[in-house]
Amino acid sequence: MATRSEVNAKNNSFKRQRRNLMAISIVLIVAEVPDSLRIGFTDLHTHPPFTIGMVLWIVWGYWLWRYYTAFHERPDKDFLTRHGTREHELIKCIAIKRFKRDPVLRKELDSRLSQIGTKKWQCVQVYGALKLTALRLGLVGYTENGTKDIDWRPEITVEGWPRTLAKYRAWVYVLFRTSLFSEYVVPLNLSRVSARSNAARVSVTPLKSRTMRARSARRSSKKSPAPPVVR
Repeated sequence: MATRSEVNAKNNSFKRQRRNLMAISIVLIVAEVPDSLRIGFTDLHTHPPFTIGMVLWIVWGYWLWRYYTAFHERPDKDFLTRHGTREHELIKCIAIKRFKRDPVLRKELDSRLSQIGTKKWQCVQVYGALKLTALRLGLVGYTENGTKDIDWRPEITVEGWPRTLAKYRAWVYVLFRTSLFSEYVVPLNLSRVSARSNAARVSVTPLKSRTMRARSARRSSKKSPAPPVVR
C-alpha cells in the first residue's frame, strides 16, 4: 500500500505534467512557428532537417506521454466514486419524495410516530434491499429527549426513467460541479485540438503554395512583352 508521501509525490507529478501539456498545446494552437524565432533581441535559427515547429511537436509528444503515465499512476481518479455518491444522493431524494406522497406509508409512519410521542421525523440513512432498484429508508423521530429510532424500514422502488435521469444528472454534476473535468478532460482535449489544428495547417499549406505559384505565373505572363510579329 502506498504511503501518504508517495501519493503526494504522484499527485504533484501529475499536476506538473498537466501544466506542461496545456502550456505546449496552447503554444502550438495559437503560434505559427517559422524556421527562426525572435526572443527579445536574440534570433534563434534552425536548419533542416530540424525546425522550431518540429522541436515543439517533439516536446508536445513527450509531455503528452508523461501526462498519460502520470494519469495512470494516480491511485484514485475519483470519477466513479464521485458519480456513485451523487447518484445515490439523487436516488435517495427521489425515494423520500415518493415516501411522502404515498398515503399508505404515511399512515403507517404517523401510527409509529404516535407510539413514541412525536410528529417530527427524518430519514438519516438509506439501506439496500433485496431488489436492486429499491431502497429501505432508515427513519428517526425527534422527541424531547433526543432522537429515537423508528423500528421500521419502508422499501421504496426507484427504477425506469427517474433512475436513468439521476445517473445522467450525476455525470453532469461530476463534469461541471467538480474539478475533475479540468484536471483530466481539458488537457487531453486541448492536446487533441492542437494536433488537429496542425493537421489542418499542413493540409492547407500545399493548396496555398499552388495558388501562389499560379498567381505569380499569371502575373509574369501579363508583364512579359508579346513576341514580335514577323512578316
